[in-house]
Formats: sequence, structure tokens, C-alpha cells
Amino acid sequence: MGLNTKPIARIHTPDATLNRIQDGIIAAFNPLVLTPFTWITVGQAGGPAFSNGWTIFDTRTPQFTIDLLGFVLIRGVLASGTIGQPAFILPVGYRPSRNLRFAVDANSAYGMCLIKTDGSVIPSVGSNVFFFLDGIRFVQEA
Repeated sequence: MGLNTKPIARIHTPDATLNRIQDGIIAAFNPLVLTPFTWITVGQAGGPAFSNGWTIFDTRTPQFTIDLLGFVLIRGVLASGTIGQPAFILPVGYRPSRNLRFAVDANSAYGMCLIKTDGSVIPSVGSNVFFFLDGIRFVQEA
């Protein structure tokens, strides 16, 4: 940023017209801000299959994408599988360069999700009643 420039912040309001105006102003300065992500859905065509009994909890289907800065984002909720076994495998291009662990909500208690360099997404600690993946974010490196 130059000396006379200020960061642009978007304030969400209940007024849809005002929100569209803000989006237009932000897009004029940085068109990448409003570029939509392409989410890949687990268990559907084009996405990896569920494994080890894992499935969807409610309607929050597990999905993943890569954002504009090269971070892999994962969201959704798993259920019914075997703790300690992979729920699905991230494809090449969405994998970390080292094994990573993330604290998550598992049936309203502590859970841990392990993401391995081979792409395995493993609910490793917690409950299989429901297992949140929301908030998992890491640099795409493999």
C-alpha cells in the first residue's frame, strides 16, 4: 500500500443494496476479493469417496477448496465412522507437506483431526456422533 492509501473494510449490513454497493467498490480495487471458490464435495462426482463408515451429518456435506492465497479450506460435518481411520483422502494438490493436527468440535467436546501428507483426513480423537471440519485451513504444498 502507498502512503496515502487505506485498507478497505466491508461492513455487513441488513441492507442488501448497501452491501452490493460495498462489494462493487471493493471489487473495483481488488477484483480477486469477490472471486468465488470452487468447492469439491466429498462423496459426490468429482470428489473423493467416504471411507471407513464415515458419512454426512445432517446437511453439512464435507467440502474443500483452495483460496486465492493458496490455503486449503475444509468445511462440513462427518458422522458414524471409525475414529482413527480416514474419512476421505484429499487429492494431490490439496495435501500438506507435513502431517497436521487440528482441534475441532466432536459432539460438543474436544476432537482432533489429523491430515497426513498422503491426503488422509482422519478424525483421530473425539466422537463419531458428529465431527466438525469447519475452520481447518492449511497451506497447500503437495
